[in-house]
Amino acid sequence: MRFFKNTAWPCITVIVACISWVLVNGDKVVDNVHAFRTWYGTSKALEGRWNNSTEFDIDPPEWLTNQKDFVEVRITLKNSVVDGTISSGKLRKIFPYDYVLLTGEKRGFRDTLDAYAFDYVLGKKIYFGSFVLSREGERLYVVADETAQKYFPKESILLKVSDDAFPNLKNDKLSNEKSETNENPPIRRVSPNHKDSNQ
Repeated sequence: MRFFKNTAWPCITVIVACISWVLVNGDKVVDNVHAFRTWYGTSKALEGRWNNSTEFDIDPPEWLTNQKDFVEVRITLKNSVVDGTISSGKLRKIFPYDYVLLTGEKRGFRDTLDAYAFDYVLGKKIYFGSFVLSREGERLYVVADETAQKYFPKESILLKVSDDAFPNLKNDKLSNEKSETNENPPIRRVSPNHKDSNQ
């Protein structure tokens, strides 16, 4: 009886209080879980266009000029899934296109991505290798595995060029929205007191 009085009732009270709080605030709990998942799966610091180009840079840092091959990465993140492209000077020499697709996952609570490069050639998915991309300060470190080293340098250090990975897609979307609104102008009613200037 003493156990029931000292331990069981307080536990039952806490459980009932938690269940009632969830039932009363259920919509807020769902919203908070959704907000947490969105926050956990994105990283504005990683998204954007990164490269190691020294073009238009009057005094580039030495670590940037010492890199042998040009590399550019464009990254978008949603729900911890990476989408984007990766390009290199070596890849451009070997293949007739400028970039290959990049996909993968973001590691939890870190600005580190595990990604792989691929593309479709004659309807077949071709694998170009795996990468670990990690952000430290203003730099993005791209480390290629053995397969990827055929087309990309073993390690590259990139700087962020733009927060928007694909600005042309955003501009196309905006222009499509504008054209849709311009195709169907609003119909204005003519008031009964309106005088036609042509009469």
